[in-house]
Amino acid sequence: MSKIQKLIKIANSEGISGVTNKIRAKAENYRLEKIVDRLGTRIRKFYTKICYGKRISYGKNFVSRAGFAIRFNNTGTKRRYIKIGDGVFFNRHCSITCFDSIEIGNNTIFGENVRIFDHNHRFNLADIPVYGQGYTYEPVKIGNNCWIGSNVVILKGVTIGDNCVIGAGVVLNQSIESNSLVTAENRIKINKIRHKKV
Repeated sequence: MSKIQKLIKIANSEGISGVTNKIRAKAENYRLEKIVDRLGTRIRKFYTKICYGKRISYGKNFVSRAGFAIRFNNTGTKRRYIKIGDGVFFNRHCSITCFDSIEIGNNTIFGENVRIFDHNHRFNLADIPVYGQGYTYEPVKIGNNCWIGSNVVILKGVTIGDNCVIGAGVVLNQSIESNSLVTAENRIKINKIRHKKV
């Protein structure tokens, strides 16, 4: 049943006041969610400032939802820092892991489960396990007014220009010019199930 059909059903049984009450309740829930997001953001900012001090800076009106995490690694470069611009929004369960530097421009928004890495494991030394080979790292820069879709992974050395949209599920390992739309060309294949008689 669609939302409109539900509202019509409420109107038929409870009248217009029932519909108004339903809308008001939804608005109250939305307001409460925004309050929780802002409170959670303050706690996360406070925690990361205690842990990392001047290595991280937040612009005005930064908002992050539950599960947002930032991590610096001690084996990276001496200059390790993260700079987040004004009006940046991170949806649920996003993470940033920094060995070198990550910069995010103003008014850029992130969907759920976005991952940003400015490093990668070394893996080509035959006699040393991967975990013992160390890392390579390069800065990541994300421009102003970008929309990074859900489940995007941004890898080391990537620069994203201003006004870009990165579609859901993209693994981005190369730089993108301003005003670009990037999508994953994964095509799904659908087959009919051929049931067998037992």
